[in-house]
Amino acid sequence: MEVINTDLSFADQRRESAPWLTVERMGYVVVGLLAAALRFAQLGLRPLNAAEAVQALAALRFTEGALGATPSGTVPGLFTGNVLAFTLFGSGDAVARWLPAVAGVILVLLPYGLRHRLGRGGALAASFLLAVSPAAVYSSRALDSAMVFAACGLAIVVGLIAFVDTRRPGPLYLAAAALGFGLTVGSGIYTILVILIAFALLLYLLFQVRKQGPGWSAV
Repeated sequence: MEVINTDLSFADQRRESAPWLTVERMGYVVVGLLAAALRFAQLGLRPLNAAEAVQALAALRFTEGALGATPSGTVPGLFTGNVLAFTLFGSGDAVARWLPAVAGVILVLLPYGLRHRLGRGGALAASFLLAVSPAAVYSSRALDSAMVFAACGLAIVVGLIAFVDTRRPGPLYLAAAALGFGLTVGSGIYTILVILIAFALLLYLLFQVRKQGPGWSAV
């Protein structure tokens, strides 16, 4: 049995070093560039609407020293990101929307971490669909928290699945960081937490009723 496992491990290593991996990674590079182009091209062409202006103006006044505390209605994560951006790059509509745009690109690339579950082709297809999704593109080009907590939510899922598979702390740190930042950008992250907790309870009940191990076979 140990010989079989060793052979399988060696086969997996050979697959990891196969030319397909290079092609696969190049596919993610192309998809990532496409996502970045759709999200950053003429990002400041459309003027800020009223809700966006509230977030941007609060950060701008804070960087100018005209505001001692954040007004009600501002999102802490967006406020902090805009304060940093305005301090480094100056003010502007495009600069104000940088955080959702970056989060949109990260969301597109996150399925790479699920390729061992979705399949290499399936994960790449998921990334491509997220890259060209009209809803994802629109949310990435607006100064609100929807795209940010969507990226944080998927990062939590990817981190937890990778931790279950590898038992290494790195993916768990990723999930914890995504959770922490997600909590600063709005209440939408709680929906994802409810789903994850409900899924964990379902696995626990399955283990108790069927006496089946809480591994991927149980899932």
